[in-house]
Amino acid sequence: MFSITVDNFHWILGDLDDPNDLCLHGRIAVKIGDETFEDDKLCVSAAGLYLLRTLTENRTMKDDTQPIFPCYGTMFAKEDMQSVMISGCPNGF
Repeated sequence: MFSITVDNFHWILGDLDDPNDLCLHGRIAVKIGDETFEDDKLCVSAAGLYLLRTLTENRTMKDDTQPIFPCYGTMFAKEDMQSVMISGCPNGF
């Protein structure tokens, strides 16, 4: 069994809008078999993009240095305007 639950969406300052905050945060719970990974302070927007990339790239949570579900990840358009770079952190799962 595999499932993902995402809720409690917020900006880094909570309900206040911060124009410098380029990522959406929230709680993510991932269940794989009998094991559950959960954190309430993860970057939902970066995680969504990382998950979409697994459709075309061979990535796993075990062999990648950047977690698929990072605690933060600011997104920037690359110069070619064809892809997005995520500046994140090694924390998450």
